Amino acid sequence: QHAKGYTQSHICVSAGALIFMPKHFPSHQATESLAYYMLSELPTDGIWDTYWWSSHIYATYYAIKGFHTLREEKEMIEQAISFLARQQNPDGSFGDSYFTPSSVFYTALMLELLSIDNDIYEKYEEQAEKAASFLIGNIAGDGSVGFTSFLLIPKPDIMDTAREVQNWSRKNKVDDSVIAEDTM
Repeated sequence: QHAKGYTQSHICVSAGALIFMPKHFPSHQATESLAYYMLSELPTDGIWDTYWWSSHIYATYYAIKGFHTLREEKEMIEQAISFLARQQNPDGSFGDSYFTPSSVFYTALMLELLSIDNDIYEKYEEQAEKAASFLIGNIAGDGSVGFTSFLLIPKPDIMDTAREVQNWSRKNKVDDSVIAEDTM
């Protein structure tokens, strides 16, 4: 019972599986079940929340990539990308609404979604170009990029990090929950 948060199903983990299964097992019953589960857990705003990550971009990225590989749910894909594209910052970056408003990690994921196919790219070319400029501007001469917080390590009994994370801060931890940067 103490680890109920860790042992429950997490949509961000299922989304990670959805990117793999259609590529390697496109007609397997497990792929169909996984796709059905992901759709049944889709909130009305068209994006998935995550448990282990600070932004819904993470789970939504993997879900969209999986559904795109399945060649299913084109309208849902377009709705999710449209929602996420509207969250682009003026500098071209994407981030989360808690700790890191401008993140190379989330911007890279979004750039891939904005160019997932020719139709999407044509519609979001301006946003994709701004995201690419942000990424290029944040790559050091040695090829590295700066660190941004994105991994959440909640206390094991927390069930909903989207609700709880608003109470966390880098300096004033709630219980034993951790933001990746806290351990650096």
